[in-house]
Amino acid sequence: MLAFNEPVTLPDRALVVTDAEGASARLEMTTPPGGAGLVGTPRTSSPVGTYEVTYRVVGRDGDLISGTF
Repeated sequence: MLAFNEPVTLPDRALVVTDAEGASARLEMTTPPGGAGLVGTPRTSSPVGTYEVTYRVVGRDGDLISGTF
């Protein structure tokens, strides 16, 4: 779960998980009660490996909050 210090809105593709070959995992995205977080649950299992996670959400004040790890 990604936690934020304010409620966020989820635009399309708010969370993207990409494998080493560039393929994106299909995710079901939800926010916890209060809306200050983002949970991405894979729809299918993925093999062990290295993945990149990119997120883009919109804060209550309209600012874009994004990052990659």
